[in-house]
Amino acid sequence: MDKQWTSFVIVFIPFAIAMFVLSQMFLRYVYNYDVKGDRVRVVLFRLIPCMTIRITDIREIEERSPLELWKLTPVLKFGNRLWGDCVLIQKKRGLIRSIVITPDNAHEFVERIREIERQQRNTADNVP
Repeated sequence: MDKQWTSFVIVFIPFAIAMFVLSQMFLRYVYNYDVKGDRVRVVLFRLIPCMTIRITDIREIEERSPLELWKLTPVLKFGNRLWGDCVLIQKKRGLIRSIVITPDNAHEFVERIREIERQQRNTADNVP
């Protein structure tokens, strides 16, 4: 039994490491995120939108640690990287209200959304 267990570990450990590294490198080509006008989109292969969130529907957006992807919480997780900062988007309404994404630069992504929110508030305040 010990020989079988040792063989399993010798094969499994390098396989797990290789899968971890490959997923870190290539998941960002499977799906990505962008901001188009007043919406945040999750897109497959940088072409096909699979989820769209209006910025006016966002209750809160904040940066989170990479551990957010590994927590067992009722959150839809679109993490295309296994490490790196995450962004938690909490929506005002809908069946799925919390979404975690991993843009290349979480801080810039959050600031961009907040800037659009400020512009929308200023536009709404200036309407007679």
